[in-house]
Amino acid sequence: MIILAGGIIGVSAELSTEYSVDIADSIEDIPAQTVNTEWGNATITEVGNERLGEDISISTSAPNDESYAIRIINNDQTQIKGVFDLNGNIDMSFPLDDQYDPGTYVIALTKDGRDTAVEVEPFIIKRYDISQSVDNVTKGKTITVDIELKEVTSGVDKLQTVNVTLYGNDVVRSAKATKTGEKSYQAKFTTDELSTGSYDIYTGVETDDDIYGYTELIGVSDSISVTVEEIEIHQRSTPTSTPTSTPTPASPPPSNPAPAPAPAPSPTPTLTPTPAPTSNTSIDVTRSVSSTEVTSGAQVTITTEVNGANGSVSINSTYTPAANSAAIQSTTVDGVSASPVLSQATVNGSTVTLENIGTDVTVTITEELTVGERVNVTHNITGNVTVGKETFEVNPMSVTVVSQTGPEEPQSVVDEYAGEDGKIQPRELLEAIADFRAGELQPTDVLEIIAAFRDWRRSSQLSTEIGGRRLRLWRIDDYWTWTTLSYVRPENTWL
Repeated sequence: MIILAGGIIGVSAELSTEYSVDIADSIEDIPAQTVNTEWGNATITEVGNERLGEDISISTSAPNDESYAIRIINNDQTQIKGVFDLNGNIDMSFPLDDQYDPGTYVIALTKDGRDTAVEVEPFIIKRYDISQSVDNVTKGKTITVDIELKEVTSGVDKLQTVNVTLYGNDVVRSAKATKTGEKSYQAKFTTDELSTGSYDIYTGVETDDDIYGYTELIGVSDSISVTVEEIEIHQRSTPTSTPTSTPTPASPPPSNPAPAPAPAPSPTPTLTPTPAPTSNTSIDVTRSVSSTEVTSGAQVTITTEVNGANGSVSINSTYTPAANSAAIQSTTVDGVSASPVLSQATVNGSTVTLENIGTDVTVTITEELTVGERVNVTHNITGNVTVGKETFEVNPMSVTVVSQTGPEEPQSVVDEYAGEDGKIQPRELLEAIADFRAGELQPTDVLEIIAAFRDWRRSSQLSTEIGGRRLRLWRIDDYWTWTTLSYVRPENTWL
């Protein structure tokens, strides 16, 4: 599966050449990619875009002599619907009734029980219809995409992020849109590193849930096109006038003409060498992370420093798998805060672009990453830096989510007195009684410990001596009681 516009947007998996599944009226104009799944290679080609309360229509192609099932899976990887013992090609519709909520689902063809998937294709039940508008630009200008959302399904609004993807000419870029109104958003893309030509743009609306580890979508748009045009340079020619010479009357030659002077030697021309174009061979790129091991939901700071930069610089990061959230914290040039022409961070990565920064400067950006809740997950941070027309790879970093370590504080008085097995046994009860007599425990504390002690079931007795009192504990009718063997309790003394 793949993340497009930040979310899982389309999988038509070629897991088996004998099986296929297609959703009627699905979105097909998305960039096709092939990924490797646990069942085989999957080619991303399309995604269903459905509305709650309507029917989803699918067509399958399968061998006539093999039995298979059609299953609809939700973002909890739970089956919502299933039709079994099918053979051959099938056309079928499913009502998207109140069993469903807006979100991302997967249609899977399975055989051999539920363990072998032979084909999958996702679909989205949309909460929003999305409209986009964009104007063509000349190279060097910024592409501005305006987005409008229209709610088509009521309920709890789970909108987390609006992400816009631009693709074409072997380029795929994603930008987090900025909110400009109640349901209006805007995203921008720099064209500095884009070649001239046509590109496609589409928008996805994300939630904070996931499906199979990828961000869930509750809306996706059709694609629109934008063209990056070459800059037209108009030169104005200035006519050059040739002066007309005025004839001068000729003088009569002298009777004794003087010899003509010898011509002066022509000076030897001095060649001025043309400076060679400057190369960014002295660029030094370093990246560091505040911690390589963090606990669930923790934040880490990533610092990228580019030394010796000239003209323009673009710093890119990619997070795999996606983070919970990300933000650009600061951008400086030689230690002074700078304003990038592009600064964006999504759960999948970040881009910061600066122009006209001067010569031989140091550019530093810091970004803050919030990891997920799952332990034993390693977030890999990769990327590159482009200075002028040269691109430099950045050394990859990683952050691993580990479990909480260190001793835990007792949660209650029972936890404080419980033994290594977590139980209150006779010895622990006697210790608590002794502490009560010493004034270290309240009566309510001892009552909690006695209640926990009664849950401990084992036929035994224990006698001990505390402060001159010999005590014996007995189990009688599933309850423990104690007696004093060599001491008579004073009246009105608790225990």
